Amino acid sequence: GTFGDLYTMVLRRSGRAVPIATDPMIYRLVQGAIEGLLVAGQIPHFAAIASTPGFIQTLVDRIAEFKRSRLFPGSLLDATQDHGPGLVEIGRVYAAYQRLLEDAGWTDPEGLNWLAVEALEQDDTPVRNIQLVVVDGFDSFNASQLAAIRLLGAAVPEVIVTLPGHPALPRPIHRRFTRALNTLRSALPEAVLDEPLSDTRLPAPLAHLEAKLLESAGERIPAERNVAFLEARTPVDEAREALRWIKARIVRDGLLPDECALVTPFPERYRPHLREAASEFGLPIRFTQGESFAAAPGMVALLDLLDLSSRNWPQGLTLATIRSPYFNLEPFGLTRQHADPLQLASLAGPVVEGLDQWQDTLNRLEQVDAPPPAEEEDLPAQPRLPIGPEARILWESLRAFAERLTPPGPQPIHAWVRWLEDLLDDLCFFDQQQTEADQASIAALRDTLRSLVLGEQVFGEQPSSFDTFIADLHSNMEGAYLPDPLPWAQPAILVLRVLEARGIRLRALALMGLSEGLFPEVEREDPFLREAVRTELGLEPRLGREQAGLFYQAVTRA
Repeated sequence: GTFGDLYTMVLRRSGRAVPIATDPMIYRLVQGAIEGLLVAGQIPHFAAIASTPGFIQTLVDRIAEFKRSRLFPGSLLDATQDHGPGLVEIGRVYAAYQRLLEDAGWTDPEGLNWLAVEALEQDDTPVRNIQLVVVDGFDSFNASQLAAIRLLGAAVPEVIVTLPGHPALPRPIHRRFTRALNTLRSALPEAVLDEPLSDTRLPAPLAHLEAKLLESAGERIPAERNVAFLEARTPVDEAREALRWIKARIVRDGLLPDECALVTPFPERYRPHLREAASEFGLPIRFTQGESFAAAPGMVALLDLLDLSSRNWPQGLTLATIRSPYFNLEPFGLTRQHADPLQLASLAGPVVEGLDQWQDTLNRLEQVDAPPPAEEEDLPAQPRLPIGPEARILWESLRAFAERLTPPGPQPIHAWVRWLEDLLDDLCFFDQQQTEADQASIAALRDTLRSLVLGEQVFGEQPSSFDTFIADLHSNMEGAYLPDPLPWAQPAILVLRVLEARGIRLRALALMGLSEGLFPEVEREDPFLREAVRTELGLEPRLGREQAGLFYQAVTRA
């Protein structure tokens, strides 16, 4: 299990279980905290960008980081008084968000550690029946994890914490682990340090690679079939060749899919290419981080639909909506087959945007009695320009569809949510979601809509315009991810980020993305929390992260 599983267990056994806010709900609460501070004039430094989705998501991420480091709102406000207005305002948002969360009677995933550590400090009964705890797969520890390990060490007969490398850690590649070891020694001065097992269980070429990796000199030995280097021109080629190599290991060496993995610092860069290649090769793959919620096909179609009115019915977006498999427009007299004659009409018009242009074009075509003669009689049947009654019927259908999409005036959020759900019911949107990925999108959409209604209950009911509602909906969808559609019980090739590969053992691993600027990644200071401030607050550094240590762990996983 994870530390999060441990925290949940402790709270459940101690009778302190609390509801956990979802990602959309957390986003809405941070957004509400910012809105309240803007009205009160408490964040003038960030006022120009405070309402942007990017800034809101940045603060969602920073607040989670503060909580992992057990940096409480009051402590942050006290520590940032001498560091300029920007940090003070971030502290104010953090404090306002925490108040809103507590007033709602919820916690967030990162806040579980506060409650669990507090519960263990008062009573360690929830973990007394545990005889052994092993903390494996870490090369750094935040303050919450250290506090949990310390309390477990006082209540559990044996706690084992593993770290890569050798206790002396003489190699430069081990500097990342030296930092973690020193942190553990400071937090747990009575801990006993044991020698690691000398047998690495690696084949000779991989054992040699582990021993000489990034060393200045070393003898060369044959790689045999244990190490292979592949050079690809594009991410598409890289994804295909990596999966081709893994399939060869499965077919020729008899490996199971769940004994293989792809490791990359940027899974999103390779996601569509890996999906396509895996489908072609007949390989099951599972991404540890799901697809972006806002980028799911059904959600893209939904957001485009809601943008039609505000964007004044542009030609391309109108035709794409009519062609979309996610909407049933037959109640308005439109089918996907009507998109082709409407496209021909828009070219004849021409139609760029606006219902008035659609109306003018189709009205003119209604007056045409006969179609223009075909240039080639022996060509296959092609869509014809709509004329006469056909053009009139198309305009009446398009107008009926536009009238249904026309939003009412300003109204409360719960009324907008009800309006949207009624609209989607009329378009049979929920019935068109056939795949597991589509069903996951619908579940996430309902969760997002619930978070908007909850936000209204927290902040009070007030009328909002349609544009404001859509902006809030889109913002809440950003930063959320859908679970991978493949069932966890089904063996599959894992697609892991480099940090996620720590502590696991595989039989075949393909390390992707080893190109300049990707891995090792170009390190940059956090624009909101400078490195000196991060050090003072006890946060993870953004510079000097010793990425060579991550590379070492990745290449020694198989």
